[in-house]
Amino acid sequence: MLTTAALIVGGLACLFLFSPPLKYTTQEFIAAAQIVESIDAQWKDNVSYKKGKEVSLEKLCLLKGTVLLRLKNNVEVVLEGPAEFILRGEGETFCKSGKISVTVPPEGKGFKVETPFAAVIDIGTQFSLAVDDEKIDVHVIKGTVDVARSEPDRFQLTTGLAAMLDSKGKTEQFRANPNTFFSTEAVQQLWNEYFDRRSPVWEAQKLRRSNDPALLASLADVTSQGASRTTGLHPD
Repeated sequence: MLTTAALIVGGLACLFLFSPPLKYTTQEFIAAAQIVESIDAQWKDNVSYKKGKEVSLEKLCLLKGTVLLRLKNNVEVVLEGPAEFILRGEGETFCKSGKISVTVPPEGKGFKVETPFAAVIDIGTQFSLAVDDEKIDVHVIKGTVDVARSEPDRFQLTTGLAAMLDSKGKTEQFRANPNTFFSTEAVQQLWNEYFDRRSPVWEAQKLRRSNDPALLASLADVTSQGASRTTGLHPD
């Protein structure tokens, strides 16, 4: 009996000594994009995405504010909260809701933004989307995009054109309005020139993006006063 027990103990000791070490694997972080600018940004669940932070292939839920992302292929995406946006890869994203503006360099041609109602594929350089529960609006600021509900149901939009596609299959085309979105250049300019306080230029941008006639009428007053407000811009 003792001999048997000794053999078992000896066998276990040899197994422990000569077995290869266990390998513990963790999910590798793969950076998909970087936060280039972040202004008044508040994220869901108090997640912290500060300027310069890299983000992986994940869902981004921006409650408010404006954020500029640069993907690995140098595609730049401006998110305007509230927005729900998913990074799927270097050449593809999904926008469930919110406003985004996309600037695509030559190496990013073919970049695709999926939405609940259609896919938008870049052929040119700059376009914007507004997505809600009922429809999407596609605005082409410069260049050309393919808009596709399905393979046979697709069309192209070129510079200055826009289209609305709703959940019932309806499509309407109209003139694009770039002033309803923040462009990459606008976000960078606001960050660089008005870093620590809200400026008349920032207020003017906000007013131009509003459909309220009363606010639009006050635009001249805002820009002419030239006085900065102390309650404003909060770069992150």
